[in-house]
Amino acid sequence: HWDVATQNLYYVDINAGKLLRYNYNENKVYKAKIEGEDLAGFAIPVEGTTDQFAVGSGRRVVIVQWDGISETAKVIKTLFEVQTGDERFNGNRFNDGKCDPRGRLFAGTMRYVGDEFEHRYGELYKYEKGGKIEVVKSDVGISNGLAWNEKTKKFYYIDTTDYEVKEYDYNFETGKASNPKVVFNLRKTSPKDHLLPDGMTIDTDGNIYVA
Repeated sequence: HWDVATQNLYYVDINAGKLLRYNYNENKVYKAKIEGEDLAGFAIPVEGTTDQFAVGSGRRVVIVQWDGISETAKVIKTLFEVQTGDERFNGNRFNDGKCDPRGRLFAGTMRYVGDEFEHRYGELYKYEKGGKIEVVKSDVGISNGLAWNEKTKKFYYIDTTDYEVKEYDYNFETGKASNPKVVFNLRKTSPKDHLLPDGMTIDTDGNIYVA
């Protein structure tokens, strides 16, 4: 997450369970281990705070408190948990997550034990103010990049195992995505299957950038 006002980039070290901050003006990186957590799939600042972040850890989304300098960060509460009570999901974790321009949190799961391409047990979730949780998409392999274009009213989404970027019509008032279509397919543009789409962002001109 790029914070324009403070010129800071917030990001995670997934397998280390760490939250990091790159201060552009100082050209310096600060990092903190999240106490009690082994994984950190994403980190999103909580609106109205300067030291709280929604972090995907395992199959939970937790609120983490960090001053941006200390070497440790603390979980202060669990926001929600998904895919409980079913052994199929025991090897799953949250991967990428992002908020739409209205503040709705979208985050998806993937398998992280064994072959990620063997099963499609991942799901994309939407969390709204008030605690409402909705499954946006099931049958997901590796839930990944997310981006929105307010001008064209579009939502972009990546399931890495599909080798595609999909575009949806998006209603910003309701948070509903519909009419998916493929706008980029790596199987067609790449000679080898090992080139996979991962994270994604969008600029103010509507250009999408895919890792």
